[in-house]
Amino acid sequence: MRLSAVLFLLTAAVYGQAAPDAKELLKRAGELFFGLTNFDVEMKVANLGDRPNERKLRVALREDDSLLYDPGMGSQWIVRDARLIRIHDGNKEWTETAAEGPALRSLQRWIEPYVTRFEKLAGASFETEFVKWQELKRGSKKMRCAMIRLRPKTKAEGLWKETLWIEPETALVWRSLWEEPLLGGGPIARESIRQVDYDWRVVDTPPADGVFQSEKLKRYKKVDAMSFRPLGGLPSPVM
Repeated sequence: MRLSAVLFLLTAAVYGQAAPDAKELLKRAGELFFGLTNFDVEMKVANLGDRPNERKLRVALREDDSLLYDPGMGSQWIVRDARLIRIHDGNKEWTETAAEGPALRSLQRWIEPYVTRFEKLAGASFETEFVKWQELKRGSKKMRCAMIRLRPKTKAEGLWKETLWIEPETALVWRSLWEEPLLGGGPIARESIRQVDYDWRVVDTPPADGVFQSEKLKRYKKVDAMSFRPLGGLPSPVM
């Protein structure tokens, strides 16, 4: 038997299976993320529309409310022991304040489009369809994912569509592709397209203490919060 025929049969054996219940899989994913209190995830965020760009992002959370947010833009935010630490690589400075108020709320808003928004999958109402099975790789890991496409039920709710790559065994989202037309009066149709690839390093296991530490605190200058340059210039959220 020729090698190409063997590969075809192997592929058919893996992906030629029945479509999953898309709504049930979305519900399971929503429930997983709603109860997720320990995780460490790296993301590759790629804007594929009119202004292509790519960056890496990391978020880690522990059940004692320790938090790491590294948007890959020369700044890091760390929450530990009810304190908020902000680090700026460009100025080699850092500052520390109570983990409360507008700064913490801003941090939560930046994380929501990438992780916590998946909680809404459990109760939200979308038009859903199973597209196909697809294998994704993260280093040496391979995941067999169901591609599930979501759309709003009416045009009044928007013209966007999103495709999620969900692994049925874990209910984790490994990729999100968000597509939405940009409204405008120009003759050329424009579209916002963003793909987020997730690499779940730790799930349901508390990340180690070292995740919420930084050697930069020893090398950088500690400054007053009023004179600290705030994190800015973040791309608009996925949703």
